[in-house]
Amino acid sequence: MREFAEFESDADVREILKGNGIFEAHRLIAEYRCYRTRKDGGTQDVLVRIFDVGAGNPRARYSWNVSVPDANESGSVPANPADSIMAAGHEPHWTLLETDARKGKG
Repeated sequence: MREFAEFESDADVREILKGNGIFEAHRLIAEYRCYRTRKDGGTQDVLVRIFDVGAGNPRARYSWNVSVPDANESGSVPANPADSIMAAGHEPHWTLLETDARKGKG
């Protein structure tokens, strides 16, 4: 357990990263495996990842990465960051999950 104690805070980790040339780091703070009913009635597996870029950029601190891993177009839908987790949840282009390329195998 001693090894983990060395990384007591996000700020400590970010300092180590900064010291190694990393100028931006997005910490994964939550991940959800979701199941969605499409408008055509089909089921779709959706992966939602929520990231925190840190307090250094308060107006664009949080972002949601929404994707359909088994779709032809499996990359995340476009989304802007926001100042809160809840506000960032409204930023993904959720309607793009309805496109044929993101339909998935569900």
